[in-house]
Amino acid sequence: MSEDILHLGLIDDEFIALDEAALALAAPDHPGIDLAPYRALLADMAEQLTLHREAAPRSSYESAYDQAVLLAAVIAGQYDFRGAVENYDDPANADLIAVLDR
Repeated sequence: MSEDILHLGLIDDEFIALDEAALALAAPDHPGIDLAPYRALLADMAEQLTLHREAAPRSSYESAYDQAVLLAAVIAGQYDFRGAVENYDDPANADLIAVLDR
């Protein structure tokens, strides 16, 4: 088991960076993979979310619904990510590396 995964079990939930945790949990299924491109993509997505939020009036992202709309605009609209409709229960849908590759 990798150091990253062991670390997750030792820290309080509020200190877990979910993106890093998801990459750490997916990495053992992708031996030797370089996580840098995945981190870069996630960082770019986060930057785009920030830019979209900063460009919108404050009242347009206060509710959970408004935040979901913002996420959809960036994740689906800008990056063309889609849900797995035909194979929703496939374990690969919980593998962030596999999801980002698709």
